[in-house]
Amino acid sequence: MFPLHLAALNAHSDCCRKLLSSGFEIDTPDKFGRTCLHAAAAGGTPLHYAAANCHFHCIETLVTTGASVNETDDWGRTALHYAAASDVDRKSKTILGNAHENSEELERARELKEKEAALCLEFLLQHDANPSIRDKEGYNSIHYAAAYGHRQCLE
Repeated sequence: MFPLHLAALNAHSDCCRKLLSSGFEIDTPDKFGRTCLHAAAAGGTPLHYAAANCHFHCIETLVTTGASVNETDDWGRTALHYAAASDVDRKSKTILGNAHENSEELERARELKEKEAALCLEFLLQHDANPSIRDKEGYNSIHYAAAYGHRQCLE
């Protein structure tokens, strides 16, 4: 993975911004001769990582600096697919730990993550993400939102 991928994956929008503004060369090869393009072709772009983890500020930074919202990975999935399929329940439990499994605190954290997922989807759609793009299995982002129970994302 490359610095931009890692920054997007870990919600470091300030790092994404810094890398992009300081002329980070996305075609610089690593020690194996692979570039960011190779990494993207093998499993996703920084935008895919940010969307899968509902990192709104990273998504915003990447899109406003030119990331393609409709770029697909090896499986034909776009950032919209990943945002719609984000595992809100798992993320909420990770934030609070399993000790709070049935608490109001967990429910509030889940609701917050659900709102963040909806915000990410809304932003991508406002920036021309195409919800009708189907992956290699024939599923679009609406299928993913329904499969993962994201009612807010379907609205």
